[in-house]
Amino acid sequence: MLGRIALLIKSVVAKYNELLVKRPLRTSVISASLIYGIGDYISQIFLEGKTKEDGSKSFVPDYERSRKMMLVGAIWSGPAALGFYRLVNPWYLKLLKRWFPGFGSGPGFGR
Repeated sequence: MLGRIALLIKSVVAKYNELLVKRPLRTSVISASLIYGIGDYISQIFLEGKTKEDGSKSFVPDYERSRKMMLVGAIWSGPAALGFYRLVNPWYLKLLKRWFPGFGSGPGFGR
């Protein structure tokens, strides 16, 4: 069972990385939008439930707020993160190779 889950995770990550190479902006926008929306929904569940008179909490999701957060992720965070990593990545890899001389030459780096 664990082997199947690991294989599924590996294939999902491989497909995500493939999409990041083929369509980086679209992939960044969609993933940031989903992360913002799901994160907002989870915060509503755990942090903002209304307390009833008997001390129990009730939960009524604010879908409009979650949609707004998804829009922020899509319009701002996704493109900004893509631009940031495009700017920083070449410098960061050079720095890692300088600090760790064997970095980038192992079996995981098929270049």
